[in-house]
Amino acid sequence: MESQAITWMDDAVESLMAKVDELGMREQTMTIYISDHQADVIGKGTCYWATNVPFIVNWPGIVAPAVAGTSLLTYHLDVFPTILDYAGAQPPLASDRIDVTAVEPPEGPTRVLLACGGGIADRKCEGMPERTALLHEKYGVRCCSDSARTVTMGPATEKAPTWPKGEGCSVWAESDDGLGPGGVAQCRKSSTYAEAEAACHAAGARLCTAPEIRAGCTQSTGCALDGALVWTSNLTSSTPDSVQLDGKSLRPILEGGPVDSAGEPAPWLWRMYILLEVFYTRAVVSWDGWKYLAKRFPPEIQAIADQGIPVDHQGLPPGHRQYLRLFKGELPEHYPFYLDDDQLYKIYDDQNTYLNETINLYDSTDPAAVGALALLEEAMRDASAALPHTFGEFAS
Repeated sequence: MESQAITWMDDAVESLMAKVDELGMREQTMTIYISDHQADVIGKGTCYWATNVPFIVNWPGIVAPAVAGTSLLTYHLDVFPTILDYAGAQPPLASDRIDVTAVEPPEGPTRVLLACGGGIADRKCEGMPERTALLHEKYGVRCCSDSARTVTMGPATEKAPTWPKGEGCSVWAESDDGLGPGGVAQCRKSSTYAEAEAACHAAGARLCTAPEIRAGCTQSTGCALDGALVWTSNLTSSTPDSVQLDGKSLRPILEGGPVDSAGEPAPWLWRMYILLEVFYTRAVVSWDGWKYLAKRFPPEIQAIADQGIPVDHQGLPPGHRQYLRLFKGELPEHYPFYLDDDQLYKIYDDQNTYLNETINLYDSTDPAAVGALALLEEAMRDASAALPHTFGEFAS
C-alpha cells in the first residue's frame, strides 16, 4: 500500500510538472514539495521523528542545486515568508531566535463600511451588525445633505417641502427623491459604491456617514431600507497595520547561504533552533542535532497521570480508541520514553545521519548532554514566552 501511494504521488507530480513545461513556465515557477508527517505512522501526532519531512524546492536558475541534503533547520512556517519575499514583499530576516518577523503588508483593496439604514435604535436593525463591503458589491442607497433640499417632484404648494431632517440631526436625508435619472424619484436598493456616490451627487447631496446613519438621521426616508444594509461614506482598508510571521524567508538558503567569512557553510547563522508543538508536548531541535522534548499536562490531566495511569501526549488514557489505535495500549518500540515528562536525544551525528530516539539522555552526566540540555531549556523558555498559553514552568 505504501509503495502504491508513493507511485501515485510520483505520477501526480510528474503530470503537474509536465503541464508547467508545456506552458513554458518552468523558469518562472517555484515548485515546493512538502509533507505533513513522515511515513512513521506511530510517531504521527507527536514531536518525534515523524516531524522530519521531505522539503524540496525547485526553481531552475534561482534555487542553488547545492541546497540538496542541507542540514539547516526549516519548517512549514517558512513557506509563506518565502513566497512573500520572492513576490516582492521582501520580509526582513528575523534576528531573534524565536523568528517572529514583522512585515508591512501591501495595501489591500478598498472597502466601505455598511450600516443598517434605520439606525441603531431601530428594531429592524437588531441583530444586523455593521460590516464592510468591496466597491463592486451592491447595497442600498440613502443620501444626506448638509443643507435643506427641496423635494424635486413634490406637489405644488406655497412652501415646497424639503428632505426629512431627523430630530437631533444636522443633515437632511432621502432614499428616493432626486436619485433617479433626470432627478426623478427612484429607490436604489442594489447599487455599487460608485453608483451610490454618483446618485447622491446628482441630487446635490452626498453619501451619509456611518455616525449619521447610526443616529437614525436616515430612518423612515422610504424604500424599505430601514432594516437593510446601506452604503456609508466611510472608506476603509482590509490591510492590517502589520503582519506577524512565525518564520522567515528561505531565500538565503535557496540561493546558497548562509556561509561564514571564509565562505564555509554556517548553519548556526541561519537558525539556532526550531520549536515543535503537538497537544501537550513541545520540543526544541537545535542546529547541531539535539532535541529536548517536554510534556506538561494541565492539572486535571496531570491528576490522572499521578495515579499511575499512562496518558498519551493528547491527554488520552489507554482505554481511549485513539490511544489504542496508535499504541495498542503499549509503549511504541521506537519511543520507549514516551511517557517521560522530559526527554533529551542526540538525533543527528556529525555527518547529519539520523540516529534514533530510543536513548533518553535527560539524566546523563555527559558534558555534551548537560550543555545541550541547558541551552535547549533556555530556548524552550524563550519560545514558550512568546506563545499565548501556559506550558508548565516554561510559561505560566
